[in-house]
Amino acid sequence: MTGFNQMGSPMHLHAPHHYDRYYHLKVPFILWLLFIYGAAHFLSLLSRVRELFGTWIEVLADWRLALMFLPLLSVMVAAGCRVPESGRYMRLIWKNGRALLLVSYLAATSVYVMLRWPVLAMPHHDQFHAAALALGFDVLALAYLLRSRFLTDLFDDYPEPAESQTVGQLEPSAHALPELPKSAEACHAQGLLAVERNNLIEAAAYIQRAAALDTNNALYQRNLCEVFRRLGKLGQAIRAGKAATRLAPEDADAHYNLALALSDARHPDDALMSYREAVSLNPAYAEAWNNCGVLLRQMGHPDAARQAFEAALAVQPDHANARLNLKSMDK
Repeated sequence: MTGFNQMGSPMHLHAPHHYDRYYHLKVPFILWLLFIYGAAHFLSLLSRVRELFGTWIEVLADWRLALMFLPLLSVMVAAGCRVPESGRYMRLIWKNGRALLLVSYLAATSVYVMLRWPVLAMPHHDQFHAAALALGFDVLALAYLLRSRFLTDLFDDYPEPAESQTVGQLEPSAHALPELPKSAEACHAQGLLAVERNNLIEAAAYIQRAAALDTNNALYQRNLCEVFRRLGKLGQAIRAGKAATRLAPEDADAHYNLALALSDARHPDDALMSYREAVSLNPAYAEAWNNCGVLLRQMGHPDAARQAFEAALAVQPDHANARLNLKSMDK
């Protein structure tokens, strides 16, 4: 288990107001507006299609219209169900939410252009400006869905099934702690002291506060990853670990902490990738070599596991676990 260190590396992260108290990205107001606008747009198109092609029953029975609206509706429902207890279907929909919204908006925009083309092709038409404005909103929505980096992170963020979102379990109420320090450094120091006392809930509160005050500090994210992992909050641990590796991609300890969290969450392929990144950055990282070997053995790669244990002993000959693991390979 890696230690809690006291140096970080600044880069860029989302502003603290984008996160909820459990360190998940919040669905932004603009995305809720897109949901509402998309639904209203669909109803408007539905009415227009009915005028042109038939009764409501005939229109609603058209699978092409369902294909246009159902992706948006499913993502909107998934947005309201982002809790650990959600089933795998909601999780799957959310993970593909960006693509589903793009499909929905592209289909709606295409239908709108076809229906309103006689107006859009005539700048002097009395409805031209209204039609062009609606089309402009569609184009802006598509540009936001395509280019927003925030949405990339948002749709990659979903509470893990093992998480408990109970406030008392994760973050103590304000009156349960002394007044939180005003500086990020002081909060982080208090968090480390709480770790030494084995008070991990208090440590999480302090280090979360430090990370909120200084979103550009990789160290806070790295240590937050480890605190959350020890608390069993694996979803938060993985998020903090990914933030740390994004902030400090050359920090071997950040990749190691993320690997521990991924391994505990039973994502062996991702954990192995992070361990390998750690040893590529620090070839003398014996603990990472050993853990890499354990994972490889569990995944059915005995030769690669042996090489990893040997690498651990090459850089640290007295590494007891690596020696025991290597001996077990000979049985």
